[in-house]
Amino acid sequence: SNNDAPDSTGFTSGDQITVAAHAEVRHLTGYEADLGALDLAIPAKPEEFMRVNAMGTWNALQAAHECGATRYVQCSSVAATGCGDAGSQRPHYLPMDEVHPMEPIHPYGVSKRVGETMARSFSRDHRLEVVVFRPVLVLFPEAVAQVAEEIRTTTDRRMFCYVTVEDAARAFRQALELEDAAYEVFFLSAADSNAPGDTLDVLTERFGAPPHLRKPHLY
Repeated sequence: SNNDAPDSTGFTSGDQITVAAHAEVRHLTGYEADLGALDLAIPAKPEEFMRVNAMGTWNALQAAHECGATRYVQCSSVAATGCGDAGSQRPHYLPMDEVHPMEPIHPYGVSKRVGETMARSFSRDHRLEVVVFRPVLVLFPEAVAQVAEEIRTTTDRRMFCYVTVEDAARAFRQALELEDAAYEVFFLSAADSNAPGDTLDVLTERFGAPPHLRKPHLY
């Protein structure tokens, strides 16, 4: 989109893999919100997560810089912390905040962590304003029944957090409307959880010990 992004936001799709492809499908004179990625739900080899997500993010950043964009909105993931997906590590504390340790193990989470490091470097070196979002499970209406069944039957270690697709989309729109954003990082999550019971009880059961609570009154 362009310098009037809040009033003329557009969407286009294209290849993540080359800088030229980014430049061809994006007319970047002011802003870019990049949602291209290989999702964790897609069966893929470890090297594919890195090729598409990490290299694709670099290409998007480079194209944004070369095309004169002034702001870049990046879709990272809570998985960049090592928490939040199936087989998740136990969080160091709750509620998690944006300075929580980043300790991903799965190639998807590693690729997202690498992408954040790349975006931070562009904000320093090229003065590109960067807003990074770390969404949890983005819940589409048509997936509610499936997710509810998975939650009812799963014994996986997971965080049981979600954000509706409407709220996620609203966040990306608002990121384009921020007045100042040298480099900002935000989690995207609903205020409640989709845990099959009390959140703290479920997490204690799944992780074998209760997480450290920094704000006990929330739980």
